[in-house]
Amino acid sequence: MNTKCDQCRTLVFREPAREIPTPGAVQGSQRLVHVLHHTKESWMQSVAGGCHFCTLVRGQVYDSVVSSPACDALGAFVILAITHWPGSEPIRLSDLRVQIVSKLGNSQLKAMEELPDHYLTALNDHISRSHSQRAAIQFLGQPFNSTQEFGQVKRSLFNVQLARLWRDECFLNHPRCHSQRNGAEPKLPTRLVDVADPEHPFIQERQTLPPSRPDTQYVALSYCWGQGKKFRTLRGNYEVFKTAGIPSLDLPQTFKDAIHAAHSLGYQYIWIDALCIIQDDDGDLENELKYMGDIYRYAALTICAQGAASSHAGLFQSSRHTLSLVPCSVDLRIVSTSQETTVFHRTLTGSLAVKDYLNSRGWILQEDILTLRALKFSDQMSWRCMDAIQMETEPCGSRLFPRSFAGLYKDPSGPVPLFMDPLQTFRAFLYAHNHSLAGDISATAPLASNPSLDGEEPLGSPVSLSNNFAAWYSTIQIYSDMELTYPSDVLRALSGLSGMFRDTYKTTYLAGLWKEDLVAGLCWYISVNDTRPVATSAPAPPTFATATSTLKLAFLHTAPSWTWASVGKVRVRFACLTTRATYTKCQKKARDGSLDILDAYCFWDDPINQPRPSSYSNDKVPGQLWSLRIKTRVKKAILRRSEIYTYWRIQNRIFAAGEAQNTGFEKLRTPPGIYPRFPGQLLDFDDSTVVLGDVSCDSGFEYNPTPMPSRIPRYGNNTQLVKWHAGSDFRETIGTGTIYQDLEVMCLLLDSYRFWPDWYDLCLIVLPRTQGSTSFTRIGLGFLPRGENDEDGVGPGWDEMDCEIF
Repeated sequence: MNTKCDQCRTLVFREPAREIPTPGAVQGSQRLVHVLHHTKESWMQSVAGGCHFCTLVRGQVYDSVVSSPACDALGAFVILAITHWPGSEPIRLSDLRVQIVSKLGNSQLKAMEELPDHYLTALNDHISRSHSQRAAIQFLGQPFNSTQEFGQVKRSLFNVQLARLWRDECFLNHPRCHSQRNGAEPKLPTRLVDVADPEHPFIQERQTLPPSRPDTQYVALSYCWGQGKKFRTLRGNYEVFKTAGIPSLDLPQTFKDAIHAAHSLGYQYIWIDALCIIQDDDGDLENELKYMGDIYRYAALTICAQGAASSHAGLFQSSRHTLSLVPCSVDLRIVSTSQETTVFHRTLTGSLAVKDYLNSRGWILQEDILTLRALKFSDQMSWRCMDAIQMETEPCGSRLFPRSFAGLYKDPSGPVPLFMDPLQTFRAFLYAHNHSLAGDISATAPLASNPSLDGEEPLGSPVSLSNNFAAWYSTIQIYSDMELTYPSDVLRALSGLSGMFRDTYKTTYLAGLWKEDLVAGLCWYISVNDTRPVATSAPAPPTFATATSTLKLAFLHTAPSWTWASVGKVRVRFACLTTRATYTKCQKKARDGSLDILDAYCFWDDPINQPRPSSYSNDKVPGQLWSLRIKTRVKKAILRRSEIYTYWRIQNRIFAAGEAQNTGFEKLRTPPGIYPRFPGQLLDFDDSTVVLGDVSCDSGFEYNPTPMPSRIPRYGNNTQLVKWHAGSDFRETIGTGTIYQDLEVMCLLLDSYRFWPDWYDLCLIVLPRTQGSTSFTRIGLGFLPRGENDEDGVGPGWDEMDCEIF
């Protein structure tokens, strides 16, 4: 179906009689225009009459009338414009952009390849059945006659034929997708919802499935619970849901739509967490949450309610006419100033920004990564798998080809690709075992010795994803920006990812980090632009005096202080992924005295949610759940934090504000690209006037954008400079002036990095658990610039020590 009105049968572009102010004009080019409609009324009549092209253009602009000098100059309501270079060859397909200039706003259409016949058939069949006249009435702002009619039109927006084409093409032609199980028998969930009759769904237990169970396929649903009444399986209704069925009229709209979508795609079973987990049974919750990763991994596909803010919103969010999402074939005639005419045929399509309520939810991350095939519903339907991204506006989509870098792999055609999307890259690494890559040094070697980083020149941020550990760190950075209803789920919500990573690469998981790449993993810090509270396991003003006594107990109830999970759900970054960072071990001049891991363990993948049994003991240290023992160089220092330094540090690095310069501080000593939320200074232990480097603290003074002079004078008569002594509540008043806080700390050398062009020693900043102890708790990450004559040694004041961090 490609019905067009008279104005659209052939689009004739010619130079206007006089110059008009169209946006985007380029000097030396001709701006050719075509008047599509002179009035809004004629345009809307064409849309209501089913003109495909007019509807496509209408879907790209807004509803409110705005001023348009270009339209006024031509006495038009909507015009089309293209840029033509006199004397040039016909416009190439990849270069063609048709600009929409209208009194409802501006946009553009782009050219695409002709659609194959089987796609055209699917699209035309869908248009014929989608109640296009009633959709057009809604599109023009007129109400439906009934909620039933509204529901029919909404559900008709599901182009099931197109979804089947995407699904079938993936199963038949995408080797990276259909090799996910590598011959293994699929793992079915404990329960599924049977949707053979979508109006009468019921819960089906795994053990009651027919003998053909190994071949049973199911789809999963990914959605936001959101606000509103929660419809759940409980102990009180479980037997009813199994026998009498689930009352479909009471189901939230998203569940109803997902059930109908699964049935329409030919599946008998769907997994929905609210229905397939008994929500008021703690034992069932604990058992089922452990297998969340496998549930999404082994689903035939996952239906993603991307545009639904809650379970009541439904899958089908688009209010646009069906035709506004379908590419349209048109004839374009270009008339030059010499009246020479060029005619060519093109398929044009629009673009559509979609709402995505899933990308901010922490639990959704592992669902998205472990799902190899995702059918997403928002303002338009789209498909994502390992090999392709497709959407209604671009039904054939694009294949996902990796970025290539010379020397990245021993075999440049290696099976683990690097994509523009870090999550797509991580997904590729997770499924690398299906291509016999596990064990290849280019993927599994510790990041700090990855051969792809050899050489003196930094290779930049793309290389940071050339290794499976770096792909994990990049994923954690994205995850740290997401939200969790319960921050204590910070590790639990990653259990599926960590479990599959561990199984794929035979690595040792340590509550968010990996033993095989622990040096790089320890170099995490809390970053700026986040106001969520930090977990209280680290000292924070104004109760700095009780920091050490608090720390002695806090580590028993949270994650180890050396893992990023210990600070809760806040923005975390890894120094190893900073754009300009490379590693000493990859350079010709290596530093002596780097850290050696003597022992590292953490019982349970998720220590935050595991209660500590009163009689618990292990074969390492009785009653101890985790420990990190290292041998490294150590140095005493003073950690100084102040509100004014936080202000000055953030203003200088991020805002480069001139008024922040006049505070008496020396130059910044943190590498480029490092943006700590809680900055501090590291001072020489014997001479506190000597600044050794900067620290990204795990807690401290929050940044206040109000200019400092209006809040705290640089010098005051009544403010005290206070020095707290580790291991006691003793404090020493050392003068008056701007308020700051000092703390005696130890620096534990991790490794050396080159943040081009300078070298830095990275150190764990720790507090002793008791005075004089060699057991410590992390409170930050330090950055110490190397001296000009200190490239190969560790410099004065460093001693070697075996120590333990909790």
